[in-house]
Amino acid sequence: MTFPELRKKEGRIMGLVAVDHLFSDRMGSMFKKFLLIGVPFLMVAILSYEWITFFPINLLYGLMMLDIAALILVCMFDAFYYAHYFRGMHTAIPEWGIETDNRVPYEVLDIVSRTSPADFTGGFLLSTAGRTILARLNISLEIVDLFYISERNKLYADPITIAGEDLCSYAAAVFDNDKDFVHFLSEHGVGRTDFLNATSWVSDIYERKKEMYRWWGRDALGRIRGIGKDWTKHEAEVLEKFCYFAEPKDEESVFKKEISTLERHIARSNQKKVLMIADEYRKLEAILSGLAERITDGAALPPLQHKKLLVLDTVKLDDVAQAEGRFEVILREIFTEATIADDIILVIKNFPFLIYAAKKRGLDLHTVLAPYLESSVLSIIALSTRDGHGELIKPDKNFTTHFDQYHVEPDNKKIILRVLQHKALEIERKADIFFTYQSLATLADIANKTKGEHMAEHRALRLFIEIVPKLV
Repeated sequence: MTFPELRKKEGRIMGLVAVDHLFSDRMGSMFKKFLLIGVPFLMVAILSYEWITFFPINLLYGLMMLDIAALILVCMFDAFYYAHYFRGMHTAIPEWGIETDNRVPYEVLDIVSRTSPADFTGGFLLSTAGRTILARLNISLEIVDLFYISERNKLYADPITIAGEDLCSYAAAVFDNDKDFVHFLSEHGVGRTDFLNATSWVSDIYERKKEMYRWWGRDALGRIRGIGKDWTKHEAEVLEKFCYFAEPKDEESVFKKEISTLERHIARSNQKKVLMIADEYRKLEAILSGLAERITDGAALPPLQHKKLLVLDTVKLDDVAQAEGRFEVILREIFTEATIADDIILVIKNFPFLIYAAKKRGLDLHTVLAPYLESSVLSIIALSTRDGHGELIKPDKNFTTHFDQYHVEPDNKKIILRVLQHKALEIERKADIFFTYQSLATLADIANKTKGEHMAEHRALRLFIEIVPKLV
């Protein structure tokens, strides 16, 4: 997408963006609270008028009507504002009027509105998002302003192409096209990777802010904890023999994004089949435990409520089938019982091993499982490492057509950074402290290099929790 195309989309709400520049969120919130408090206050004053002799009754009525009218106008403006502010946000459950594809996020429109055709980088430097990104990179606003007014080569915006419509794509376009800006960042020890990682952090902050504001959305309402969300009991002898329930465990502080992504895949997939791939099984098991905790706690999305995560032990299945000599029969019985028990999400532990076990018996696993993979009733989560996926799953295109593939972030440092960033935001809301990207990146490097019993993500979080009290 070229910059002029972005400009056309921004022009539709240019006035709205301009108003947003004039009034901060805090100012708007205080104004709304003032109007809300004013209505009952004036009503009490009118009802108590017989004790008030120094104020005309008609003036009180007039003030109350003006207050109500102003409140209605503010609510109408909020409805119009949020209709554009929530553009491009990700929702797990589809909603009428919310298009998540090909929609420019509001924060990008804010940058475009400040950008002059003769100075592509200038709009980024003046925007709220741009200044927040640079502040997270430990570059003060004063230094940013000095760079803005300095003798730098200004880029014409029209010829520049932007890969996507999100904030990270826009920031990447600024970095890749403006050499003076790259030199400015390098003077402060910031490279492309750090710059884009900080941008991703700020983009995530915007996304979480939108989720918080949109409390009436189907995702938020669907997660309200209910009463009596218990398991339905079924007679399933084969399942009980070869399967076990995923252990519920609170992993929100470490794998919240991964748990939410898996949850969305299951909730939105037409066939409800997901292949989850990571570099090691303990990450996959932690994500499963986190999803099981959400379901048990009643905080999962509606399509997953009342479900059970039942894990198929493929090694035990292979051992028993080897002794009894009826691998295919047992496998069909397991999947048939899982289909009948419609409250089950069947998790196939070590999916590549199951393919290998079938092959050594001369069976094509896809042919055996085809009726169950094509069923819209049975939900399946298959687990695989990257090596197993590359060797046994990827070459078989039949499996890739039936499964939605979800690759867990392979870079440990990125996962650790995201964990620390979420925790940092929680602490910033409670204490007068501001975390920079560099401080969290240093902590992530230490945790990633340190050896220990726990995963690097857990080590980083523990180290962060130990350090922060000394800073406050």
